[in-house]
Amino acid sequence: MRAVARHRQGPFRDQGSEAVGEVTLAFAARRYPPAEIPSKPGELRIRLSDNANSFNRHGPTLVDGTPSEIVRRTELGSRKRCSRQREQLTAPGLSRPILSSDSHSKGPYEPVTALIRGANTVIAEASTTVAVTGTAPGSVDLFAFQLDENRKVRSDADLVFFNNPASADGSVNLAADGRVHLDLRAIPAGVEMIAIAVSADESAPGPLSSVPGLAVTLTQRGGNVITAAVEGLTTERSAVLLEVYRRGGAWKARNVSAGWNGGLVALVTEHGVAVDNTRTQEAPVGAPAPAPRSTPPAGRDAATVDADGVRTVPAEAKLSLEKRQKLDLRKKAVAKVLLTKGARDHVGRVILVIDKTGSMRRRYSAGEVQEIVRRMVPVATQLDSDGQLEAYLYGVGFAKLPDVTVDGADEWIDEYVHLHGRHGGIDYDRQIGGVNDEIPIMAEVIASLDRNTTVPTLVLFFTDGGFNKRAAIEKLMRSASSRPAFWQFIGIGRSGFGVLEKLDTLSGRTVDNAGFFSVDNVDSLSDSKLYQLLLSEYPDWLRAARAANVLR
Repeated sequence: MRAVARHRQGPFRDQGSEAVGEVTLAFAARRYPPAEIPSKPGELRIRLSDNANSFNRHGPTLVDGTPSEIVRRTELGSRKRCSRQREQLTAPGLSRPILSSDSHSKGPYEPVTALIRGANTVIAEASTTVAVTGTAPGSVDLFAFQLDENRKVRSDADLVFFNNPASADGSVNLAADGRVHLDLRAIPAGVEMIAIAVSADESAPGPLSSVPGLAVTLTQRGGNVITAAVEGLTTERSAVLLEVYRRGGAWKARNVSAGWNGGLVALVTEHGVAVDNTRTQEAPVGAPAPAPRSTPPAGRDAATVDADGVRTVPAEAKLSLEKRQKLDLRKKAVAKVLLTKGARDHVGRVILVIDKTGSMRRRYSAGEVQEIVRRMVPVATQLDSDGQLEAYLYGVGFAKLPDVTVDGADEWIDEYVHLHGRHGGIDYDRQIGGVNDEIPIMAEVIASLDRNTTVPTLVLFFTDGGFNKRAAIEKLMRSASSRPAFWQFIGIGRSGFGVLEKLDTLSGRTVDNAGFFSVDNVDSLSDSKLYQLLLSEYPDWLRAARAANVLR
């Protein structure tokens, strides 16, 4: 059984060219059981493409029978080129695609299923790729949640995003190009659903509805394609776009297109990611926003934390509007990493250690070191109890400098960021020196750590090389592993970094207490990327240190 109808309005003309073709609507009975094909003829209203540059809009078409789904195909020819264009069209009762071919066909067409909001369809292939157009780091971020039967993550590790690009079981992977690869055969039994979601970055203005081209395409290895247009969003800053879920022994996809005004915080808490050790649910869209909350009182000048988890210290009020706006953007980038890693509100100490040796000359003269200090201040506002950086410069010796404050950072940089001379009463050449020896400064920091404290310390250690005393440094790091501090080492340049490159495999430690990454030039990293690298391992250490009773 086969039914073919030509459009009432005759030939189809491709606008902007001389090519003329025809519209063919077809269905093949062999693709479906007879019961699925209505026996009575009916009128189908066909929704054509809105792309005025490619298609004219046509009216209703009568066919001999009403199929579950039809395929529209046009074949266009001209003296200069020959191309084919196709658009899948749906009728009421859409359930799955049909491959259509006839004597004019030059090969089968890949079926495309277009899901409107709320619609669902079966996924035929276990290996699938989900692409979300309109996303980009720093504007709209992409997330994938592995959810249980209650639509909650089993643990924070079930959140796949830029800072955790693969699930523990390897079934969900976020590629560098922003696509989510799913291996449905490898999804653990306790996971009932994968939610594909997006959130507008804190620095990006406007709701998701203003993002151009936001849409989802699910491509299966066999060529089947499922598209889900993002529809119905208004003021939402975060949303679930597509759900891939189990149903009756199979996997299905549903176009959700629903979200929250509260942005990232609302998105992750809705799905059970731990934030402030609670699992709260945002009020429905349109409800009043929650009032800013404060940290436990510590006097009249206590820091405050807003509804998005961004901490503000009193000294920020002294900044100019321009400086405060720039600081706010960086604070939000820091808070975002901490939130997605489940480490918000873990305030303690932040220590900054900077290499002051001759090989760093270019870094100082170009202003790279000065900018490092400025970019570490937002980290202190979010993680240091008083919002200040404890600072050291080191060479063969070291100098403990006054704390870097939010409102005094520029003056501090002018006074203390130098390679030579006498500054703030410190003889940089005699006391600090110009060659590397990391042992004295590391021992000094370790000595300042209280074994019995409940306050965590983050050490940010910037260096351009050295660390040649491997045995002594390894001994210090093993000793430090029982103290409440995490050491994040940042290598600047392309020199060898010795033992730092092997910290991940260092044995004999109570917990893994150190991380390392290197970059040719810190200025080349965006704020969001820098903070991701700086803070990606610190939240994991916090949990491990508490479990091992290192943090009491």
